[in-house]
Amino acid sequence: MLEQLPDEEVVIASDGIALDYLRQRFPEKQCVELPSLQIRYGRHAMWSIFRALPHIGSWLWKDYRWLKQNRSKYGDLISDGRLAYPLFERGTRFVNHQLASSCRSLYSFCLVLLTNVLRLRKTTLWFPGKTAMWPFPTPAVKELGCLSAIHPCNLPLDLDVLVVLSSNLEVQDRLLKKVVPLLERDQLKYQVVGYKGETSGLVGGHLTGQAFDALWSRSKSVVSFLGYSTLMDVEASKKPAFLVAIRGQWEQEALARVQTNSEIVRCFEAQLAQDNYLAGWLKKVQNG
Repeated sequence: MLEQLPDEEVVIASDGIALDYLRQRFPEKQCVELPSLQIRYGRHAMWSIFRALPHIGSWLWKDYRWLKQNRSKYGDLISDGRLAYPLFERGTRFVNHQLASSCRSLYSFCLVLLTNVLRLRKTTLWFPGKTAMWPFPTPAVKELGCLSAIHPCNLPLDLDVLVVLSSNLEVQDRLLKKVVPLLERDQLKYQVVGYKGETSGLVGGHLTGQAFDALWSRSKSVVSFLGYSTLMDVEASKKPAFLVAIRGQWEQEALARVQTNSEIVRCFEAQLAQDNYLAGWLKKVQNG
């Protein structure tokens, strides 16, 4: 969306790692730092959010104050998850996949409540990706298609599997202990990115920008966790993928219940205990 808007009309406002990335990606655009919210998700994500409610409330208040102090400087407002803006100002545009129109669980009930509040505020709802990728029915929204920060390169496919990690070390280790022995047993050429420990044969630190784009482009397939952004990345690049929902991450586990693309396997972490589940997918990768 930013690339389609005239430079002089666009101001990027964000915080943390996202702001650092956007400054590098769009150096010609003005960037503004917003109040930051960092939530550490434990094994039970809902409980983590419940404990963080006072912090979330403080963050919403800071966002609200920033909006009141600076709103007159800007025209149209597009938000991608900062709830203070669509909640406190009518008629904004809100880009988010966490929308729902019917209740199936406590999680979806919360999403239905949020969606209806936003609609009452005359918010225009934009949906990244495709609503068919999402496990809950959604209201009428504008689909933006799969958004991805990865820029494919025209490189030979010399990696069988790219393993992309992002969660805490305990979760990363659980996946690696299951995946790496199978990759080595089948003599598949692979590379791991995002791992924070010092382990022989693994790349330390998560790669971004051109280095990561090149690795992604060289890989025939991807193994990663079932985050929505990762799901859009593999859908956009049309790569076979094996995506694992982290135990206790309710959104990832909800996504694992939906299969919309035969090339992309969505599975629960518990299914990794079934030796044939991942091994069968790797065999398909090996056979091309």
